[in-house]
Amino acid sequence: MDFQTAATPPILDLPVADRLRQILRLRTVANVAQLAAIGVAHAAGVALPLGPMVAVIAVLIAVSVWTWRRLAVGAPFRAAEVPAQILLDLFAFSLLLGASGGAGNPFVLFFLLHVVVAALLLPSRLAAGCAALVVLTAAATAAVAPPLRLVDGGPPPADLIAVGYGLSFTLTTAVLTWVIVGAVAAFRVQQQLLESAAQKSVNDAALLHMGTLAAGAAHEMG
Repeated sequence: MDFQTAATPPILDLPVADRLRQILRLRTVANVAQLAAIGVAHAAGVALPLGPMVAVIAVLIAVSVWTWRRLAVGAPFRAAEVPAQILLDLFAFSLLLGASGGAGNPFVLFFLLHVVVAALLLPSRLAAGCAALVVLTAAATAAVAPPLRLVDGGPPPADLIAVGYGLSFTLTTAVLTWVIVGAVAAFRVQQQLLESAAQKSVNDAALLHMGTLAAGAAHEMG
């Protein structure tokens, strides 16, 4: 399947390498936020399977390092790697959320980031499919994940959950703003390059036409 021409091209119709860089930057921010959230929750006495959760983040970091190294040496990339990286992030986030309360986890709002990234970087049909998959994954996570519990077995205090939702909303808003502002900037650069290429084509055509006229006139004079 041709991931580039299957449907309407992505909003950010950039080279595959540039789209992967966008994903890796966002993943780095997400990994830092995830580790910080795990550390804060653990310090607050929330019972979490720390080993498996840290292992999931470690796998994401390893994939990011490997991809950055390929980008650094100019390795070739296939278009299919863009949706594959997005799905990897979605799967990893679902595992993390499933191990930490599911829909009861304040950071459930981060599901929205996957929808926005897919909408910006994938062709329309793949973006729609990814959005549907996010909805199904969020529903499945909510259905199977155990509720959050403290180490002593009791529920987390309401004020801790409220703080979590406040942080989640703030981070989600900040990251979405960063992603959208960056996307608009990249789109403008893309449009400028297209306009420059179109103008160059017009200029080349005009020069060719003038050359043809000059050659014809010289021939007539000869």
